[in-house]
Formats: sequence, structure tokens, C-alpha cells
Amino acid sequence: MLMTQERSSLLALILALIYFFFKNKKWMFIFLILIIMISAISPIKNRIQLFNPKKMYIDIRQNERIKMNYLTFEVIKEHPIIGIGYGLQTYGKLNLERYQKRLPKKYQLEEIIADPHNIVLDVAARLGVVGLGIFFYIIFVFFKMGRGIIKYGKDNLLKNWGRCLFASFIAVFTIGLFQPIFSHMPETILCIIFSMFTIIWHFNNDPISKEVV
Repeated sequence: MLMTQERSSLLALILALIYFFFKNKKWMFIFLILIIMISAISPIKNRIQLFNPKKMYIDIRQNERIKMNYLTFEVIKEHPIIGIGYGLQTYGKLNLERYQKRLPKKYQLEEIIADPHNIVLDVAARLGVVGLGIFFYIIFVFFKMGRGIIKYGKDNLLKNWGRCLFASFIAVFTIGLFQPIFSHMPETILCIIFSMFTIIWHFNNDPISKEVV
């Protein structure tokens, strides 16, 4: 995170730690202070303009991700129901120049980047409204299962595993809002989180599995 200077990774780490240590304010405070101190002496501090609102506003306005999102919206508008299909590349063999020409000049990319850098828009472009609805339903079920485990788990081991996986999901999803997420390694991590949560849920609901844990 500090070496790559990615603000999305820093935000993901902070949100995950806040959630994980929410009931233990002392440890949450210690970890947040450590992150702030390390960030303050690392190059990433030059990319965060918290104390310069004007510069931060300009940075947001000129951010390439905004233009990339406009381009993705144009693709979604043309394929709203079932999207363009799922493949190794988000846009497949679409002629993105054609979509870019529809945008106002100020929203056109100097060099087209063939990835939305946003997990929600990525799913919408590939699978349309139908796929996006299914994706949100999966997340809803994940949260529902997680709440049940964390609040009503059989023991502290299952509850702590639930919190850990929940915090991991928060981190991965946060990064996915700003970075490409549907490539081999991030996809693998996301699938592992979902799979492990399913196993924990099974242990929590199966009376026999208590011995396995």
C-alpha cells in the first residue's frame, strides 16, 4: 500500500480496521495512529490533500476515473439489460472510440483505458441490470449470513472468524470501487472470502459440525 501509494488501499485498510476493532476502541485507536504516522513519513502523504480542499476538488475533477466512468455509462446505456457478456476483458472487442466520441470533450480520455476501475460499473457493463441485481443479491445474502454469525454465532471462534472475513470483504470491496477487481488474483481473494464465509455459516448451523471446528 505504502510502496504503491494507492489511496484506495489506504482507505480500505482504515475502513476494515475500524470495523474489525469497532468494539475494542483502544486497539482501533492504536492501529489508526500507527497508520497515520507511517503515512505521514511515506510518499503517500503527497497524494492526500485533506488540508487543501481546493486542490482536492481539482484533483477529483481531473481524475481519470471520472472520465472512465462516463465512458462505461455510455456502454451500459447501449446494453442495459444483459450487458455485453462476461469475458477476460471488461469491454471485450467493443470499439471504445465510438463511445468516447459521444462524450463532451472535457470528459474524453486522452488515452482510452479499457477497464472501468469500479466493481459496480464493471458488473453492470458485463452483465447489465439483471447481472447487477444478482450481484447485489449475493452481497445482501453475504451480509445477512454475516450478521447472523457475528451476532448469534455458537462461540467466539465463529464470531471472530465472521468479523475477520467481514473486514476482509470491506477492504476488497472498497478497493474494487477504485481499482480493477475482476482479474485473477483479486477474483480469487473475493471467491475465497465468500467460500470461507459459507463454511463458517455451515459450521454455525450444523449441530454435528461443532466437533469439526
